[in-house]
Amino acid sequence: MAAAEKMVRMAADLYAIRDQMRRLFGAKYHEIIGGYAKSIRHVANERKIDTLAAAIQMSKEAKAMFWDPIIPICLLAAAVEIAEPSSDQPSGDA
Repeated sequence: MAAAEKMVRMAADLYAIRDQMRRLFGAKYHEIIGGYAKSIRHVANERKIDTLAAAIQMSKEAKAMFWDPIIPICLLAAAVEIAEPSSDQPSGDA
């Protein structure tokens, strides 16, 4: 698989994760995911890396530390929100 194709597939997977979390959390989505986004930005600043890299690192760390599989998924959804906020996002931080 070519690198460009792999990137497109990864982006599609990330957007699918965000859509699934939006359906799962409903009206609380932005409130819940906003907390994850804030944590991602903090870690990215602390580690001097971009937000997607921070989300991926945090997801791996969360999988090793916690049983709850929703945490890594929420982190990835938050990374998508940081990169491209939802059109229905209320004013304020994603």
